[in-house]
Amino acid sequence: MLEKLLRVNRLLELYSGLLTERHARMTEFYYVDNLSLGEIAEIEAISRQAVHDGIERSVELMEQADAAMQLVDKTDRI
Repeated sequence: MLEKLLRVNRLLELYSGLLTERHARMTEFYYVDNLSLGEIAEIEAISRQAVHDGIERSVELMEQADAAMQLVDKTDRI
């Protein structure tokens, strides 16, 4: 779990600009601020399921971007 947390934090540093404002915010709430899906749902006034789906889509999009650009590996080497 810690590895995924660190990975997503790196992805957010590099690729959060590819996400909508709302999706970036929800993903940061979850992975950076350690808020629960319920807490995020309350803040965003949407369902827990919508929060979960949005976060999953965000991570998937950032992983796809990194698969193409490989910035995480490149910055780690530097």
